[in-house]
Amino acid sequence: MNHPTLTDYKLIEQLDYMDFYSNPSSDTLIVRFKESTVVSADMAKESLDLILNYKKDHTTYGITDLSAKFLDFTTEAKNYYRKHMDKDGVALNAVVVKDIALKVIANTYARFDRPKIPTRVFTSLSDAIRWIEDAKP
Repeated sequence: MNHPTLTDYKLIEQLDYMDFYSNPSSDTLIVRFKESTVVSADMAKESLDLILNYKKDHTTYGITDLSAKFLDFTTEAKNYYRKHMDKDGVALNAVVVKDIALKVIANTYARFDRPKIPTRVFTSLSDAIRWIEDAKP
């Protein structure tokens, strides 16, 4: 995977299907899905449990990197995330996708699904990080 190096972020947890990074102030968490992943409901629960546990004490900003070449979510995983994501206490969320077409689809989905967390979609991780940093008080 050709992810940019996260020089200001530390790898804090690894699962077979995703990595978790945090910045030095621990107020921003980046979740990066790995290549060739099909996320099941069990994986969604495991990852969200880790995210919620970390965010309890540390984080108010989140970036979800969905730019892996092959990434899919089962219907059960999508439903699990949708039902439980509002409990994570995130002030802002950025989503990174791999291209403009997916950005249009994600933005359309977000308009209709109305996430409870202010969310923007990007095609660049550095743009997502910049948006989060600029929005911090």
